[in-house]
Amino acid sequence: MTIFDGKILCIDLTKKQVKDDYINPDDIQKYIGGRGLAVKILTDNLDPKTDPFSEKNVVVVMSGPLTGLAPASGRCCFASKSPQTGTIFDSNVGGTFGNELRKTGYDAVIIKGKSDTPVYLEITDNCAKLKDATSLWGKTTTETTKTLEKDNMKVACIGPAGENQVLYSSIIIDSSRAAGRGGLGAVLGSKNLKAIALKGTQTIEPVNKHAFRQQYMRFLEILKGHPVTGDSLGRFGTLVLTNPINKHGILPVNNFQKGFYDKAEDISGETMQKYLVKRTGCTLCPIMCGRVANIEGVKTHGPEYESTWALTVQCGHSDVKTLALANNLCNELGMDTISAGSTIGFAMECSQKGLIEEKIEFGDTKIVLELLEKIAYKKDIGALLAQGTKRMAEKLNAEDFAINVKGLELPAYDPRAVKGQALAYMTSNRGACHLRAYMIPQEVLSVPRYLDNLEHKDKARKVRDIENIFAVLDSLIVCKFTTFAVFETFEYETDIYARMLTTATGMYFDESELKKAGERIWNVERLFNIRAGFTKKDDQLPKRFSEPMPEGPAEGEKLNMLKTLEEYYALRGWDNEGIPEERKLMSLEIGINEAWPKRIISLNHESLKEAKKCAGEQLKSGDWMEVASPLVKSCGVAAIKELRQAYPYKTIIADYKTMDTGYMETEIAAQAGADIVTVSSHAGKHTVTDAVGAAKKYHVKIMADLLDSSVERAKELEKLGVDYIRVHDGCMVEAVSKQVKIPVASMDAQEHAKLITCMYTDSPGLPAVRKSTPENEGVWPKLQVALDLRILEEAKKLAFGAKQGNADWLEAGTPLVKSAGMEAVRMLRREHPKSTIVADLKTLSCGSKEVEIAARAGADIIGICGASKDNVLKDAISMAKKCGVKIMADLISIDDPMKRAKELEDMGADYIEFHISVDEQMRSSNAKIPFPLVEKVSKVITIPMGVAGGMRADTAPLAIKSGAKLAVVGGSITRAADPKKATQVILKAIGR
Repeated sequence: MTIFDGKILCIDLTKKQVKDDYINPDDIQKYIGGRGLAVKILTDNLDPKTDPFSEKNVVVVMSGPLTGLAPASGRCCFASKSPQTGTIFDSNVGGTFGNELRKTGYDAVIIKGKSDTPVYLEITDNCAKLKDATSLWGKTTTETTKTLEKDNMKVACIGPAGENQVLYSSIIIDSSRAAGRGGLGAVLGSKNLKAIALKGTQTIEPVNKHAFRQQYMRFLEILKGHPVTGDSLGRFGTLVLTNPINKHGILPVNNFQKGFYDKAEDISGETMQKYLVKRTGCTLCPIMCGRVANIEGVKTHGPEYESTWALTVQCGHSDVKTLALANNLCNELGMDTISAGSTIGFAMECSQKGLIEEKIEFGDTKIVLELLEKIAYKKDIGALLAQGTKRMAEKLNAEDFAINVKGLELPAYDPRAVKGQALAYMTSNRGACHLRAYMIPQEVLSVPRYLDNLEHKDKARKVRDIENIFAVLDSLIVCKFTTFAVFETFEYETDIYARMLTTATGMYFDESELKKAGERIWNVERLFNIRAGFTKKDDQLPKRFSEPMPEGPAEGEKLNMLKTLEEYYALRGWDNEGIPEERKLMSLEIGINEAWPKRIISLNHESLKEAKKCAGEQLKSGDWMEVASPLVKSCGVAAIKELRQAYPYKTIIADYKTMDTGYMETEIAAQAGADIVTVSSHAGKHTVTDAVGAAKKYHVKIMADLLDSSVERAKELEKLGVDYIRVHDGCMVEAVSKQVKIPVASMDAQEHAKLITCMYTDSPGLPAVRKSTPENEGVWPKLQVALDLRILEEAKKLAFGAKQGNADWLEAGTPLVKSAGMEAVRMLRREHPKSTIVADLKTLSCGSKEVEIAARAGADIIGICGASKDNVLKDAISMAKKCGVKIMADLISIDDPMKRAKELEDMGADYIEFHISVDEQMRSSNAKIPFPLVEKVSKVITIPMGVAGGMRADTAPLAIKSGAKLAVVGGSITRAADPKKATQVILKAIGR
């Protein structure tokens, strides 16, 4: 008995070594099997820039967890780096091979290196041997299969085309099934590996037999009950598509010169039915779409719809006997029928235009058969055609009508009149392919429902969704034809697949997890291609499709797909160049090596509208976005939320410069959508550790702003768990980067910085002048109620209660400012027009701008950090005078409060606040309220001083007695059952 547990056979052809290994169970959960695990193995073991014919290239043969278990699951995949496209590539093939691989006890085979002589690989129950294949070299696939299929062995082999490294050579299974596209047969040929022969005797079992059997029967009923999977595909084979495709005007004729063929009926499924000998199918398949036919005396397998089109209509004829002979030749020689026929069709047009000397005319059936032989052996002009249309076009200057994407020739659907399929061709990770996202059922057959084939609307979403689901099906591995029956709406239901996977493996999957796995696989493939050198320019169709269809039902249709492509990128979470955003990759749990340096676009604006406009103009691939302090304090979390909505997959930094409410502010920013939250290097240990703790809980990161601090402080912050250090003094960048392991950010381009902050600001405006007459102006001591809340409506109610109790000043506390922005100040001004309103901004770096923002909103007093640089303080004080407001300088995190208080007074501050951080208050109650220090500070300054630090009715009088003129009280009032009464109690306690 064998279950899908990730057992792999590792082959080193260079060393002739064979050994067993196992796939990481976490990778099975994330990548499922088949294509998904093959992609993961390739990305872990293969440099994307490797030459596909290098011995360093890797080949993976992979089954899936449903292979040999579920209906229509008799499949496996071969994966490698394609010599035809240069992309990561998997070729999915039916038949019996995948089922037999699992019966040997192995789920996968990984092949590395290169043999110095021809060999083949023989695998039996938990055993493998490399054997000499010298006598097989040069033989056709049928000859090779007959030699190796002794004792009912299942054989995958290459023909002469693979041996000669024709770029679109196939791997042939059971003499008739092909892992056809991408030239993986040539990769095996470059490694001197002629064949793999399998025979297993083990029974393939699901983990939960009873539950799996229930889902098996349900799935079987769905397939048998649908008219496509239960009838037409089995009755007519895939050629059932011929007439509908032709009637839509998208059956490509003569190298896509037109889209309607007047003799299509000659090669339709209905007509070809008369040649049918018997129906065939893959292991456990109820659909049975395979055919064995005798066409005018020529016995052949199929031929399939794509093969039929490529070897007839694409080459300008409908001769069925030539079709049968050509189909057999491709199988015998080991070549992909689509690329072979398309390359011949392209050569015919090149001959038509005089670009090659040889006379190769459309409709010449004899030349088709001759060229197939010449291609396989690279004889005469065959050597040129063996390179495929892309490389031929480069040599002949014929790119405009070389019908390929990323080097892979298009299949049998002209994209001009099927806009969704056009996008699918463009975005396919392996080049032009209908099997990465098959839009034909919807756009032509109205399955599961009608979809306008000529419209662009919503096609980007549908293509993305189907790409994700098809990645899953290729990983399970289950035939994609099953989706004809399974999909009921454009939500593309996958519940039955999830249930079968769960019961087969014991690992839980629901629909969302299944689709997420598909998205993960798609993005990993995309990353491989990007690292291999592919860009947005490669996601394009040939120029021919920008020209109108000349005739037929789709006459006049052409393509302009740029907007749809960009919409697709945005839906994928990729930037405008098609590169996956780091935030998207993190959400998919894809481990990546980050690219440095990065540019941070710092939106140092007051206006959210201007900030969004700037973001749109400045954001490019790899950039992060910063909601800078002025924007945070102007708009609060609204700025983060709107930018997150506009840029769902950009990394967003909330520049909070947290000083005293580390946990709360980090939580506020994370819930709004930020990925990184900044704290000030001046913040106390408790504040930093609380911020780091909240960051871990909410899966965000912490950047510490190194403001007027030392290299030693940077090291301390790293130990406390921050993720990034930002250095404001360019002279310190090198020193800091050498002392810490975490990335260092700089405000300017610096050699040692991994993050460069680029500031973008609003145009300077004229400051508003406050003209209100606050109440109780000359009355001392005063009570200032700190609304350190995060919900504006709650703050509004508490402010009303405090004012009923005769509180003097109302403070929009730092968390409230960072949550609601200046709307908090505006609300307090509207509700209490004559009261003194304090905006506790704790400004650290944008003095004049933040003071102006608060003054415009209606604040009378603006709180800034005394730890700020002197130039920031002077700018703030200067702007306060212009605006008619006052400055309260906070002594939080000051080592020598007496000295700094005197300096602040001399600079022009109007008030001093002696402040113990909220985080420290919560940890140490009143133990740190520095009444002796308050008394000392009060003796060196003449301006009023306030004290904040857990003030209550019993401690506020002590602060006043020590020299303070202002008691700043938060929780004792805002958390009281009756804020009005609590306010009156504290006023009475301080002598009011």
